Amino acid sequence: MVIINDIKIAEYFTLYEFECPCCRRIMLSPDLLARLDHLRRVIDRPIYINSGYRCKEENHKVGGAPGSYHLLGMAAEWKW
Repeated sequence: MVIINDIKIAEYFTLYEFECPCCRRIMLSPDLLARLDHLRRVIDRPIYINSGYRCKEENHKVGGAPGSYHLLGMAAEWKW
């Protein structure tokens, strides 16, 4: 199986982890990526991205706020 956007973009993350699940587009703040990568290094445990960038349709579908930072690639929901 080929994964689109399977590109390592930081020590602990690949691009596809941040893509919108409905359209596969990506916007990602370099600052957010740097902070998540730093957090992962400090806690020394995996971080699993549940939600990164969301297009307007996906944001509406999941009940996101109209001005959500997910729409700008500046937010991520994750779990350990």
